[in-house]
Order: sequence, then structure tokens, then C-alpha cells
Amino acid sequence: MVSIKIISLSGAMIIFAMLLIQCGKGRESERPRTAITTGSLTNPPVDFSRVSGLVPLGNLNPPGHTFPTGHMYIYFKDPGSAVNVYAPGNLPVFQLARFKNVTTGFTDYRIELGQPSGTVLFLSHLSSLSAEMLSAAGDFSTGNCETYTTGGNTFEYCRKAVSVNVKAGDIIAMANEDAGIFNIDMGAAENGAATCPLQYFTNLVRTAMEAKAGTASGSYKRTAPPVCGEYNLDVPGTLQGNWYKQGASREQEDPHIAFVKDNFRPRELRISVGSGVPGLTSGVYSVGVSGVNDEGNATGLIDRAFAGITPDGQTYCYVIRKVSGGSPPNTSFIVKLENNNTLSFEKKDCNCSCTPYTFTAAKITYSR
Repeated sequence: MVSIKIISLSGAMIIFAMLLIQCGKGRESERPRTAITTGSLTNPPVDFSRVSGLVPLGNLNPPGHTFPTGHMYIYFKDPGSAVNVYAPGNLPVFQLARFKNVTTGFTDYRIELGQPSGTVLFLSHLSSLSAEMLSAAGDFSTGNCETYTTGGNTFEYCRKAVSVNVKAGDIIAMANEDAGIFNIDMGAAENGAATCPLQYFTNLVRTAMEAKAGTASGSYKRTAPPVCGEYNLDVPGTLQGNWYKQGASREQEDPHIAFVKDNFRPRELRISVGSGVPGLTSGVYSVGVSGVNDEGNATGLIDRAFAGITPDGQTYCYVIRKVSGGSPPNTSFIVKLENNNTLSFEKKDCNCSCTPYTFTAAKITYSR
């Protein structure tokens, strides 16, 4: 009788243990995915052997991106050849979005992972979403939608809150399925402020991605730290940074202007001009920096480093060296910081030898 009782007890214990294991497995599958922390993401979002270049933060593409961008661009070697997009870690997807170009009829998508009140990683301009993502989103038109115009095109942007847990390596979307798509965006934000997305990947993955950092074609690599690039380039009290045209909406970047560093060669300066300067083609203008004496201090009124121009009562001039799409002949810009937050700007149809530097009725006023 004793032996039988022992056997029965052992069997019950075995059954109870098996139930515990099964319950444990259930809890494991329901366990919340991990948050995004430094070095926690184990999977690149795409196969980087198919990537030609990873454009750093701070890219300029006016008028839509007159200001330095707070995200990176992943460019593909073979436009039109479909590429899988993977979950970079065990994470929650909390928002999906659809961009519809009303002007052209083109549609693409965005996925946001992580925690909206903490760290977020996003992937944008995806060709299509996985069946799981589409099912979670449902009808995008029932989401939070807005319409805006930038770069000459009108867009409808609809976003839907979702709750989908994904595992590292899951296929969550496709990219590059259309010959007109050359890249996707990858960005990150901490508490709403843009930051470098590469810092959240493991050393092995980050190193492989950093090796691609540079121009879209991969012909030039960014080696200056931080390799990820920079986007917040404002230097308070100086000319350097983003400026908003007075009287124009701040919702889109098109009418505005920026005096910033190049995101591939940060020692070189760029003037990014939107669509708000009459008689001037929107584009990225290159200027040469001069006027540095033997002690390294900037001098003179022509082609001064942006961070060296302060509200000192002087009017400065920039000779336009190059612009995307061609160099305008005999064109210069004159600028004057009226105070820390007000800039006077005017395009001149002559080079900087055309003195004195005086403003006319064509002057444009910008503010921080």
C-alpha cells in the first residue's frame, strides 16, 4: 500500500510539474517584448550586402528637407529588386502609417517600434507591409489622417495605433519593390528628440552598418566622428543653424533656410535654401571658408564660418560656389544678424566684390 501511494504521488507530481512547464511556456509567449536600449538590437533591418550607402543624419534635400534630417537613409544597390525588411529585435510595434502621394498616386508605409513615451525606432518609405502588419492596421483611412503639401506634392498621412509583438528577424515589410524607390529611412528618437539609431544595435551589427556610412552610392565614406552624422547644428547667437522665414508657416520646411555643415564632409559648409527666395532655385549651395589669420581667428566679411558670425552690426557676404543642378553666375548672399534670433538675408546678382553690402526692398527676414 505504501509503495502504491508513493507511485501515485510521484505520478501526480510529474503531472503537476508538466502543468507548471506548460503554464510557464504560456507566460513566456505572452511576456512583453524588451524595450530599446543601447546595444540591444540584434538584427539589421535589411540585408546590408544589398545596401550601397547609409546616408548619415543631417542630409539636405530642399525644399522638402531644407533643414538637416533627423534620420538616416538606407540606399539599395539594385533599385526595383525587392528587399525584406526585418524586425531589429524582440519589440512591440505600436504604430503603423501610410503615406499617399495624392499628386502622383504613389503609396508607401512606416513602422514604429519601441515605446512611444521612451525610445522609438522607425522605418519609413516601405513598399509594402507584411500580412500581419496589414491585418493589425486594418483600414488606414479610419486612422488619424492629415493632408499637407511639400516639395510641390500633396500627401495624405494616416497613422494607426496597433499592438503587435515581433521577434528579431521577423519579416515585417518589403522595400525597393518599385524601380522608383531607391531607399528607405531609418531613424530613432528618445522622448521625442531625434538621435542616432545605430547606437541601439549590437557592436557587430553596428560596425557592419557604419561601414556603409557615406553617400548614397557608397563612393564616399564619412569618417569624421560621429560617423552616424549630426542633425541639430544650431549654434545659438550665431548664423549657424535653421532659420524660419517670417510670415511663412513653420509646419513644413519649404520656405525656410539653413546655414549648416555638410553631412558627409562636416568641415565643409552648406547653405540650404528652400522655395522662399524669389529668383533663386531651391537647392544646396556650397561656399568656401576664408578669412582666417595666422592665429586661427576668422577675419574679413567674405565667406566667414557660420558659427563665427554674431550680432556685431556687420553685414557679411557669401560667394556661391556650387548648387545642385548647376552654378548660378554672379550670385552672392549677404547676411546680417540683427540680434540672436533675427537674420536679414538678400540675394545679390553680383559677386562679393559688389560693395557696399546694403539691403534693399528685396531683403528677407528670418527668425529662430
